[in-house]
Amino acid sequence: FFFFFFFFKQKTAYEMLRSLVGSEMCIRDRDYSDASGTNLFNLFTLNWDKEIVEFAAPGLLEKLPMLVPSATIIGEIAPYYAKFGFSAKTQIIAFAGDNPSSLVGTGASLPGTGGISLGTSDTFFCATKEPVLDTKYGHILGNPAGGLMKLLCFTNGSLARENVRSECGMSWEEAGELIGKKTVSGNGGNFLLPYFVPESVPLVLNPKPVFTGSDKYVKGEERGEVKLRGILEAQAVRMKLHAGRADLQRIRVTGGASESKAFCQILADVFETELEKISVAEAAALGAALRAANVAAKIPLVELYDKFIVPVEVFKPSNCEVYKKMLLEYQKLELSYNDSLPMYSCLLYTS
Repeated sequence: FFFFFFFFKQKTAYEMLRSLVGSEMCIRDRDYSDASGTNLFNLFTLNWDKEIVEFAAPGLLEKLPMLVPSATIIGEIAPYYAKFGFSAKTQIIAFAGDNPSSLVGTGASLPGTGGISLGTSDTFFCATKEPVLDTKYGHILGNPAGGLMKLLCFTNGSLARENVRSECGMSWEEAGELIGKKTVSGNGGNFLLPYFVPESVPLVLNPKPVFTGSDKYVKGEERGEVKLRGILEAQAVRMKLHAGRADLQRIRVTGGASESKAFCQILADVFETELEKISVAEAAALGAALRAANVAAKIPLVELYDKFIVPVEVFKPSNCEVYKKMLLEYQKLELSYNDSLPMYSCLLYTS
């Protein structure tokens, strides 16, 4: 426990922490949250689903690791790791996947708090009580703190943002200032379907960005800050649309794009929820460390959250009404997208 937090701010600690959480030395036992990402796990029985496993590969069941609750000490560290300064008595906790660990690392493992990670892909996650999705896309996974979690992963995250930014020829620092001074919430009705690469939510295999709004915007002749606000608002609205119904008092944001104050404010407005930017960008690594402290040192997660998940900036929702209208317009455009696939159904957003 002491080792995790003493070295936490050093890069080598992140690498070691990932090794502890996800390396082969932990593969003997697998926790519910990691197993639930395989599509072979039964959320009701909390075990491998024999019928699905047999269908996937006959004889696979006896080769799969034993499943244990996330808060299980599965053994002690291998002697090999003593050269890194570990005590031979260091306990190993059943490891979780990166997204379940990020749930803990943002303090979103408890009801009322959601998490958004803005990286190569953008993800939205929160705790949930029932193994049921209220939208067509998404995943139900095990919550390392107990219970379940809902997760959606959007492929067109920073890949799409960087595509637009490079086209505009400005840095994010310049863009943030101009977006705040020279654009307005709703962007004058200018937004897009941000399909620059194949998308997972919704499923788009033949991607092509679709622009809507003024003639100048559709033709790509608008100012750079308008183009950039268009992609940020589109991504925020898309996330809200597919997140379904979640009773959240706050959302905590992490990842590279959380450095953009403009994006954080847009997310707060779209979700109509207070948004907190936290100090630690490596939410998965922090979540692993917090789990270790919780299980091995018996420190309650709530106490750990209060100490280590500290908001460095808070964004309060202020321009919500304009985005309620945009949600409906975005949904219409998304449903009209022709990917040469059968039309999908989804939960219709209603204000």
